[in-house]
Amino acid sequence: VEVAGSKFPMEREAGDQWSVCLSGVRGAAAYHFVFSSNCNDCFHQEGHLLHRRDPYARFCDFNSNDCFVVLPPAAAAAAVAAAAGKEAAAAAAAAAAPPALEPWNKWIIYELHPSTFVQPKEGQTVFEAIGEKLDYIASLVGLRASKVKGGFNAVELMPVQEFGGLWGYNPRLLMALHSPYGNPEGLRALVECCHRRRIAVIFDVVLNHGSSKLNSLWNWDGYGPHNNGGIYFEGGGESGWGRKFAFHKPQVRNMIKKAAAVFLEEYK
Repeated sequence: VEVAGSKFPMEREAGDQWSVCLSGVRGAAAYHFVFSSNCNDCFHQEGHLLHRRDPYARFCDFNSNDCFVVLPPAAAAAAVAAAAGKEAAAAAAAAAAPPALEPWNKWIIYELHPSTFVQPKEGQTVFEAIGEKLDYIASLVGLRASKVKGGFNAVELMPVQEFGGLWGYNPRLLMALHSPYGNPEGLRALVECCHRRRIAVIFDVVLNHGSSKLNSLWNWDGYGPHNNGGIYFEGGGESGWGRKFAFHKPQVRNMIKKAAAVFLEEYK
C-alpha cells in the first residue's frame, strides 16, 4: 500500500487476504494499493505495477487513484471526548440528541437529485447547500391524499456513491461518496440537520452493477481474458446499464452487504 507517497509491503494471511498495520496514519492521508499484474493479464506485461483504489474506501479524489483515510465515526467521537473530557462530551452529546422521527409508514418523502436541487455558493459544498434548503422542504405540503398532515418529513437522496455519468446510477465505487458533492463529514452533518428537524433520510444506493464509465473496480486485478472485468465482475453478466457484479462469489456478496451497511451505520 502507498500512503502519502511511501510504500509499505503487505503480508499474506490465511484465506488469500493481505494486510499491513501502520501507526501514526492521520485522517485525510492519501493512499492507494500497488501490486503486480499476474501472468494471465493479456494487457499489461507480467510484473507491471498496477495502481488501484481501495474498493472499501469512503472518500477519494475523483480524478486519480488517491483514496483518503476517513476515521470511523466512533473513533472520531472518541478523539473529541478525549480532547473535551468524558463528562463534557457526554453532556454535549445529550444536548445534541435529535427528536424522534415519525414511523416509516407515516413518512411523506421528498426525493431530490443533489447537484440539480441546489446551486452552491462559492466555497460551499452540495451537501451544505442542501442543508440550507431543509426548512423549505419541511414547509411544503405533502400529498393531499395522505392522512398525515403537514409537510415532508423524509428526504430521499438520489445516489451519493461516487459515480460516472450524471444521475448517480452508475457507481464507480460502492462505499466512497461522490466527492463533487462533499465529504463524509459533510454528509453526516446533513443527516444530523435533517434529524434535528425530524426529517428522516433515505439513501438510494445502487448495488446491482458497476459504472460503464470510469469504473474503479473494472479489471481491478488486471486485464483478464475476454474482457471479463476482473475479480469483481467476471461471470456477472450484463444489466443493460453496466456489468453486473459477480454475485456468485462470497467475497463480492460480502462487499455489497457492507456497502449497504455503511450508509446505515456511518451516516445516522
